[in-house]
Amino acid sequence: MLPLNITGSATSRRGRLLKCCIAASLIFLHPQYLAAAVLFRAMVPFTPDIVRNSRGLSVFLAGGITDAIVPHDQTEELAAILESWQADVSLFWHRGGHELGDDDTEAAKTWFTVEVIKKLVLL
Repeated sequence: MLPLNITGSATSRRGRLLKCCIAASLIFLHPQYLAAAVLFRAMVPFTPDIVRNSRGLSVFLAGGITDAIVPHDQTEELAAILESWQADVSLFWHRGGHELGDDDTEAAKTWFTVEVIKKLVLL
């Protein structure tokens, strides 16, 4: 499994969305390459033509309740697809729009810490 970090704190909204779509595409095509993923404001990058086995993959999805760029239903559809592939999905809703808030990063940090501990315990 490869470490993947394609986010940046100074990334524009459009750049962040593109990076999340790239990460979601990687999960759709090769879920075995990742153990976990944190995706902020991600959407379904394309309609997958085959069902993948994503058992063992943990995904944190953070969407904005009032996000005009990535609609609420896109985040929920992505979560549903990943869950149907047996990924462990955690969904977080930021109270604002497309911007990242402190609540997003705190929720992601907490989730990541718990996921790392769970995976280390299983080793």
